[in-house]
Amino acid sequence: MRRMLAVALGMMLAAWALAARAQGDAQKPDTDEWGKLVAANNLDLKGNTPFHLGMTFQLYDLNGKPEKTGSFEVWWTAPGKQRSVVHLDGLNENGIAPEGANVALVRDSYLVGELLEAAIHPVPSVRTPTDLLTRTVKFGKIELDCIGPKPGPLDAMNARPGTACVTPHTTDVLILQGLGGKMILIRPGTGKFHGTCVALDLRIAYLGKDAIAGKLTTLQVENAAKLEAETPAVTTSGAPVARMSGSVIAGQRIKFTEPNYPEAAKIGHLSGAVLLGAVIGVDGNVRRLVPIASTDPMFTYAATDAVKRWKYLPYLLNGEPTEVDTTITVNFSLNGQ
Repeated sequence: MRRMLAVALGMMLAAWALAARAQGDAQKPDTDEWGKLVAANNLDLKGNTPFHLGMTFQLYDLNGKPEKTGSFEVWWTAPGKQRSVVHLDGLNENGIAPEGANVALVRDSYLVGELLEAAIHPVPSVRTPTDLLTRTVKFGKIELDCIGPKPGPLDAMNARPGTACVTPHTTDVLILQGLGGKMILIRPGTGKFHGTCVALDLRIAYLGKDAIAGKLTTLQVENAAKLEAETPAVTTSGAPVARMSGSVIAGQRIKFTEPNYPEAAKIGHLSGAVLLGAVIGVDGNVRRLVPIASTDPMFTYAATDAVKRWKYLPYLLNGEPTEVDTTITVNFSLNGQ
């Protein structure tokens, strides 16, 4: 199997996971609790053992039907020192869709990036760890202790902040996600690798439909000196791209076109939602839209047709206008909620 000596991990990483919807008393946790979850579950941490990770995956179409299969491998030495190779027809070896690729292939690239991120770095950093809420979620017969950022006023319109859920009295994150009220365990099977809880199986779904599922095939210690010699520091080429959550970018919107509510949905009294992957240009215009998930194709077209005409305040990185890679959720509800 070929190994690229200078492939940087350049995958699209959207806002991580989606929140669990649950009832329960909310309170501020100890400020160290989130850090404990990061330390116990993330392979991408300073001081961790150098490793080679391999995973096979199954991609699903927008209707949740199995479509393509592939695999990826990651060789990691330290934060910023890793390389990855993706094996999927149509994608470049770094997991990026080639220039001019169709929408379906760009979606594949997005989902593979999400899966890889969930395998290596399942618990994201948070800027304000004191502004976290804890809750207890019952998922089937399982009770989970959950912690995550406090939802903001715009999160009802977009993906709510990521919430990490663990079995009581452990730090082994199983994680619940919920968009459109649907919740799933994205790490139903876990094991240990040098003290770190890792996923043996991964499942990512949106709006109640499977999007991509992975199975761990390789996770082994690699020779640190050999990897250091072969693995360059992660670099970026071309113009920088900022990763931003859907709820944050929603606050930057300055031009809005109301999506047309499909007549068939009105007649059938149907509600729905569409999750779009988006790139917003340096001028604030929407440059690219990719349907990631949808409750129904008729909502997909209406959402895409409207959002492509939205405009946002240009995002400044170090004072310079910068492209933004984000997600946009469009909800369709006859009662306006």
